[in-house]
Amino acid sequence: MVSRRNFISICIMMAVLLFMLQFSQVIKENGSDYSVNEYMETEVPSGDKRWRADGAGDGTEEASGQGEEPGGVVFVGDAETDLGRVVLQWCDYTKRKRLVVSGLRELTGGETFRLLLLDSDAVDFENETQILTELAQKDIGIIFCNLPDSAVIAENSNLRGLLGISAVDRQVTVLGIQMYSGFLLGGEAVFQAQNKEDEKYQDLQLTVPWYRTAGGTKTYMVGMLKITENADQDDPNRITREDQPALIWRNSFQSARIFAVNGSYLSDLTGLGILDAFVYEMEPYQIYPVINARNTVVANYPDFSSENAAQIRRLYSREPDALYRDVMWPGISAVSKRYDLKLTCCVTPRNSGEEDAAPDTKSVAFYLQQFREIGAEAGRSLEHSEEISLTEKLRRDEEFYGAWDARYRFGSCYLGDGLPEELDGLLEDGSLGDVRSLVVNGREDLPLVSYYTDDVTLQRITVDTVDYAYSMDLRMRSVVTALGYSNILMDMSDVTWPKSRADQWENYFDDISSNVGTYWSRFRQFDSTSLTESDARLRSFLNLSYTDACEGDTVTLYVENGGQEAWFLLRTHGEEIRRMEGGTYEKLEKDFYLLRVTSDQAKIQLGDEGKKQDIRPLGG
Repeated sequence: MVSRRNFISICIMMAVLLFMLQFSQVIKENGSDYSVNEYMETEVPSGDKRWRADGAGDGTEEASGQGEEPGGVVFVGDAETDLGRVVLQWCDYTKRKRLVVSGLRELTGGETFRLLLLDSDAVDFENETQILTELAQKDIGIIFCNLPDSAVIAENSNLRGLLGISAVDRQVTVLGIQMYSGFLLGGEAVFQAQNKEDEKYQDLQLTVPWYRTAGGTKTYMVGMLKITENADQDDPNRITREDQPALIWRNSFQSARIFAVNGSYLSDLTGLGILDAFVYEMEPYQIYPVINARNTVVANYPDFSSENAAQIRRLYSREPDALYRDVMWPGISAVSKRYDLKLTCCVTPRNSGEEDAAPDTKSVAFYLQQFREIGAEAGRSLEHSEEISLTEKLRRDEEFYGAWDARYRFGSCYLGDGLPEELDGLLEDGSLGDVRSLVVNGREDLPLVSYYTDDVTLQRITVDTVDYAYSMDLRMRSVVTALGYSNILMDMSDVTWPKSRADQWENYFDDISSNVGTYWSRFRQFDSTSLTESDARLRSFLNLSYTDACEGDTVTLYVENGGQEAWFLLRTHGEEIRRMEGGTYEKLEKDFYLLRVTSDQAKIQLGDEGKKQDIRPLGG
């Protein structure tokens, strides 16, 4: 039996705990204004200062830097093809002046460039291989962004010599693909199904011509055949580790570097990082700007309407708002905290035109408070059913925001799978309010990141969290290598509008938590950002120009129009950073460094520990 004294003591303790819990909640609610988007409080630069390849209007015509600009590029091919679009994006992102010609014979000899990129479909190898040989003899690097038919290579000994191919074997179907460490961020990777379940991930090109590379070549990626090293030495089918079909490799032709891609890897965003890796192999060191942003877009959540209430009650035995708040939000926030993801939740007041399913504003304050507590922000979703127009959706959404009486400024909009026809007009008449950045899924014809207008940027989704495949894994590694950027999508449409039990939250949550934890959060050295934060860094990245110079063991970087800070990736050939002035640095992995530059001039001293050495051009 509890004595009166103990009973009084217990009651006092409970009262004190209750007061402390309630008081802390009051401080939390009054000490932070959840109705304000903290990420919209800073001013951002405009696109009228963006870097342009021709230098027009970007303020860089007379750069004050004393170093060298990135080497110029000539692309032989059609700029409107998938390959051409990737090449031009890469030139813009690395600030390279470029010239596009439809054929080699358009070169006059007066051009100044250090790198030639070829779409093999635009080259007559029977009559133009000699032109390529002469360019290589001038120490111009050549990248074969794809290769001609294997029969063309088999019949052209000069072309084989240029590519470093000793023999053209039969076409083979490989078991998987292996990429060696040091090529892209993320280290060595093997894309091979180990069991029946993994076969669904294998979507890479496995049937390829088998080129046997000669001595003096360096291979970065190979197709994987079954090794038969223990077979008889005279067995013509004997395969050693050195015999694996080369997919991406480099040949040294006199003092020039010749790169070959056996496949279509450069025809989508995967090509961005691969091109950077090729340039790295040509130079004593490599430095180029990156965005340093990891975005996570939660599309169509929360849904403030009850338009699909009957189906949700049938599948979940609860009301929609209870499902979104009590079931989905704990899982979403747990994934955010566990994997260091800064969410942008793109809300949707209503999806269809049902007049009797008006959105409810009662839960708005709850979500804004939850967002602020985990560092997330709210964006707008412009997706809607086909029964109403985007203009009508926005009109009804404004009724919701008016009833909400919020001061929250939305910095971003999720557009779904395309750019709606009404978009330009809506931006022009101010219907999208303070929106600074648009997010679109798909649309390979659009740049990955760009200015849509001088005031609004465009950011594409890089991967969907539920759709892991080997090609997406390779793409993620390449895009992060090129830009220090990712933009992963959690689309809640199927959960909030389920068609069957397969679309239920528990199934979707299992997929996203597994894929995010295993694949999509491996580059956590880069900053996790909301879309509005990413937009600010993106503008700095798109606007800046830079030059660099090396004297002895010190690399000097000159930056213009970079804002208060700019981010760069530095790759070395075994040298470590001893110290840095004008910024800070972080080692990502061997020979990869992330630089944060806070001045218009930064000095990076390189060298092995205790050993001073000059950094000289390869072959110099």
